[in-house]
Amino acid sequence: MNKQCLSMLQQGTIRWNAWRKENPHLEIDLRGIRVSNHHFPGINLKQADLRGSYLVGISLEGANLEGANLCGVNLEGANLKNANLTEASLVGANLKTVNLTKALLKRAFLNGVYLNHSILDDCNLRNADLRGAIFEGTSLVNANLCFADLRRCQFDGANLEGATLTNAILKDNQKIDEIIFAEFYPLTQQSLEEATSNRQPYKLAG
Repeated sequence: MNKQCLSMLQQGTIRWNAWRKENPHLEIDLRGIRVSNHHFPGINLKQADLRGSYLVGISLEGANLEGANLCGVNLEGANLKNANLTEASLVGANLKTVNLTKALLKRAFLNGVYLNHSILDDCNLRNADLRGAIFEGTSLVNANLCFADLRRCQFDGANLEGATLTNAILKDNQKIDEIIFAEFYPLTQQSLEEATSNRQPYKLAG
């Protein structure tokens, strides 16, 4: 962790973003910081290194986290609504009960991430690597999961109403041609596999 980076972060979003603009090539090292229940709306954390940090309950609404390293970070209960996490690495992160509504997670790495009871409505997960992620009780209404790697994911109790999974990968050497889940809650692992094996738009009867 760089103490100067932490000191500037503690001064709030406006000062931080101005400092980043003045120092565009500075490496942002915030590894292992403990900053919980703070508000940093619209903060620029592009390509920041936050590995192993404790950020429980933090508000990063509209933040720029493009290409950031968030591996092993604890973000339980955080607000990441409208955040840009394109190509960010969140391998092994705790994202339980996180609000990721309308967040950008294109080409992000979320292997083994816990997303239990989180909100990912209208979230863009196109081409994301989600292998082994846990989506138990997660809301993915209208989410874009096209070309996403969903191998070994758990979706028990998830809500994928209106979600699009065109060309998503569910099993090795198997891609979903086009599945649009509508009026669909709850989703179980069995019903997901049945829908993908039929390779037809799936709608829960009744």
